[in-house]
Amino acid sequence: MTWADDIANTPTATNYDYLALGASRVGIVVSGASQFLVQETGIPTGQTSALSEGDTLQRVVSGATFDVSSVSRAANLATLTLSNGTAALFNGLDHVLLEISDDASGTLQLPLMVVLPSDLSANTIDVVLPSDVLTHAWGG
Repeated sequence: MTWADDIANTPTATNYDYLALGASRVGIVVSGASQFLVQETGIPTGQTSALSEGDTLQRVVSGATFDVSSVSRAANLATLTLSNGTAALFNGLDHVLLEISDDASGTLQLPLMVVLPSDLSANTIDVVLPSDVLTHAWGG
């Protein structure tokens, strides 16, 4: 999560930085008892790997998707209203993988820090994302 967190903590991060992050992919190819072989794709020309020594890989629950019925944005947060489910489903997580349109013919997958409401029965969660980036239509 280091690359994503670095961008989120950089006030001068641009739309290009978020587009590059969303276009990159890291996947486990082979796993052993204590080592993984990973494949990393989509790194823009001139950029280095998104992975560094000491980074943490977080497990993704395959098929665990949640539709969002609306999005509101202010300052450095995007509030996502869930079509089904509550914030309690995200309790214990510090990031979510947000998949949105890239404003062309593809998709972006952004690992963003999640901020849960104090009432976990609410049907909204916040993700850390400045309101002046990725302002295009996100799709369904």
